[in-house]
Amino acid sequence: MSILLKAGADAGNNGLKLMVKGQDPIFIPSIYSLYIGEPTG
Repeated sequence: MSILLKAGADAGNNGLKLMVKGQDPIFIPSIYSLYIGEPTG
């Protein structure tokens, strides 16, 4: 999870962009970067 947290910190307020295998890239607001557990589509 350290990678996700670092990515979120680098993105800052812009948010965190996650690449999921077999799915389209998911853009998660920085507010959710600290609350990763229930991905919302």
